[in-house]
Amino acid sequence: MMCGTAQARDFSAPAEVIDGDTIRLTRDAWVFRLHGIDAPEIDQYCGDAACGLAARDWLAGLIQGDAVQCRTIGGKDRYGRYVAKCYHAGRDIGAMLVEAGYARAYLRYSSDYALLEKEAALNKRGFWAGEFGDPSQHRAAKVQPASAPEGCVVKGNISPNSGEKIYHVAGQQQYAKVSINTAKGEACFGSEAEARAAGWRKARR
Repeated sequence: MMCGTAQARDFSAPAEVIDGDTIRLTRDAWVFRLHGIDAPEIDQYCGDAACGLAARDWLAGLIQGDAVQCRTIGGKDRYGRYVAKCYHAGRDIGAMLVEAGYARAYLRYSSDYALLEKEAALNKRGFWAGEFGDPSQHRAAKVQPASAPEGCVVKGNISPNSGEKIYHVAGQQQYAKVSINTAKGEACFGSEAEARAAGWRKARR
C-alpha cells in the first residue's frame, strides 16, 4: 500500500468521500487512504448487492461534509494518496467502518481492526449479513478480467456506476470491448430474448 516513508503530519478540514476507504479534504484537496482497512471497490458486488457503492454512501452519510482530522502513517500509496488514520467527532473512521460491516481489516498492513472484523462477521453486521467478497481479490480479478466465452452472442454486462444490467450484441459500439466477469454476476446469453428474460436491457449504442 505505502510507497516510501515520511514524518507524520496532521490535517483537519471538511471532507468529501471518494469511496469506502478514501476521502478528500476539500480545503486543500488532500486525498487520504484510510489505514488498516479495505472497503469494497466502487464497482464491486457482494452477491447481488452493489457493496462498493453502499460502502461509499454509508461513509458519506457518516461524515456529511463535516470536518475530519487525519494523521498520516508513513508515506503515500502507489496511487499518490496519503495513508492515514482519520477521525470524525473524535472517533476512528476506519474502526467505525469495520465495526459496522462496511469494510474489512486489511491484515496485510495492520491488525488494528482484526477483532472488530471478527465481531462484525459474528454478528452479521453490514455486508457480513450476506456474501462479503474480499476487495483485494476483486482488484486482482480486474487486472486480468475474464473475457467472454468463444461464440458468445450476447454479452450481459453490469454497469459499475449504476449497477444496471445491460447487454451488448455484435455490431454495437462497445461489444468488442466488453468482457464478462461471471464472479460479478455477468453472463453470456444465446439470444437477446434470453438476456431480456434474465433481466438485462439492450445497450443504447
